[in-house]
Amino acid sequence: MSTHILDKLNFYRFERENQFFDRKSARIKPLDILRYLVAFANAEGGQLVIGIEDDGTVTGFNCEKAHGIDEYRNIFLTELKETPINPKFDIVTVKNNRNQEDKILIISVDVSSDRVIKSYDGKVYLRQNESALDKLYDAYMANDTINLLHEDFDYMIEDLREQGQIKDLPYVQQEKDDLVNIVGNVVGNVDVIERENKNGEAFKVANFSVVSKDDKGNKVYHNCSAYGEKSDIPKDFKQGDFVKLFGQLRTSIDDNGKEHSNVRILSSKLLKAKEQMKGQDKSQEIAKLKSEIEEREKDLFYADSWEQAGQIRADIEKMKAKLNTLTGSEKGKENDKKSILGAIKEYQAEDKQKPKESKEKPKETER
Repeated sequence: MSTHILDKLNFYRFERENQFFDRKSARIKPLDILRYLVAFANAEGGQLVIGIEDDGTVTGFNCEKAHGIDEYRNIFLTELKETPINPKFDIVTVKNNRNQEDKILIISVDVSSDRVIKSYDGKVYLRQNESALDKLYDAYMANDTINLLHEDFDYMIEDLREQGQIKDLPYVQQEKDDLVNIVGNVVGNVDVIERENKNGEAFKVANFSVVSKDDKGNKVYHNCSAYGEKSDIPKDFKQGDFVKLFGQLRTSIDDNGKEHSNVRILSSKLLKAKEQMKGQDKSQEIAKLKSEIEEREKDLFYADSWEQAGQIRADIEKMKAKLNTLTGSEKGKENDKKSILGAIKEYQAEDKQKPKESKEKPKETER
């Protein structure tokens, strides 16, 4: 056996199984390999080696209960008619664990950049390792994304609907064939990578996550992937951007067989950049503060005691200080002080007038 073949064999035996690579015994049913290869096609491509056990033992095709190589090669033609894939097959001659000449089959699958591949059971699989999900969660926590989800989410949705920018509610709307509409905020940074198809042509993949709200107001996180030209808009998304997405929901399998969800993006739109949302937040907060100040100034005239009036004045001072911070207006600060002082003086004048009237009444009685 040549050094080159031996090196390749050692790679196939000892390489850690991940989202790009897996190995299976030739005893696995040909139908059962489809979910792995469909998952490769729907993610970033990969290789499946048949004839090597999970522990790296080379058992080949000359072992008991092994299926034939042609069974694995033909299963694609008979079972993936709706969304076919075009795998590449390589047969490598090796020595098995019984020191006999044998073969292993390497099946290589390119990423499907123009469509979503369904398995024979109608399900859509995406291969993804669990550590990637952990990293996503860590990134979410590190970036304090909890505060990114817009506080006035319902208001923004209604506002955008009135402008004709969105028409679909709720924020994740399930449609036929696992198609979904999502409206939410981008979590963390968008990861853009370059891949090559089987013809050597480069294309981009944009991976990112979005947080939205369900019908009960709970936060829901979505892992999203946009391939080829579908990544043109998402690749420029920034953390906190408010976006609308349309895509196909896919089931993913990690190395432990656990299922996760991923959305393959078919169309996307930036509704409001994070900077725009900050500006809108500020305007809304200023308007809200002004309204609250007006209400508290009215309360000042109806205070039952000096103690209550003092508390109201303190509240007004705090709100005015916050308003000044938001507007950054020195002139506003002076006007605010005059407004408060004017209100206090009016209250004091009114209050002083009351005792005088009460004292004058007894004098009239004496007369």
